[in-house]
Amino acid sequence: MQSLTEPAMALRLRGLLLQQLAQIDLVKPAGEILAVIRQSGQHQVMLDAVLAHLDQELQKPELQQHLAEMIAAEFDYLRWISLDAAGGRYMAKKKLVHAAGREVQNMRESSEHPLRARILIKPWLSYSKI
Repeated sequence: MQSLTEPAMALRLRGLLLQQLAQIDLVKPAGEILAVIRQSGQHQVMLDAVLAHLDQELQKPELQQHLAEMIAAEFDYLRWISLDAAGGRYMAKKKLVHAAGREVQNMRESSEHPLRARILIKPWLSYSKI
């Protein structure tokens, strides 16, 4: 019999654990947690934390570059109007990525921001009844 320290056994054990973890259904417990958060009125605090993290991440040049490249790749048709990949990345980074970042900042600064009302936890709560 193989010992647990042998690579083959460790790999097999890892595979079995991952298989078991994949079968765990977290939808119902997650829905119940969201229901408690909503009922306690802490959903806006949670949204504030998510927005703060998103805002922080969107300030990172490497993420801005990654997003710009993803957006530029979606604008494949820009080649037909003589806008090359560099131009697409510029447009994506300078316009779209920065606009998204500004909107996240605006949402953080204003509790009355119209998009805050659209980001509701309530629709997610239906999952807790599954």
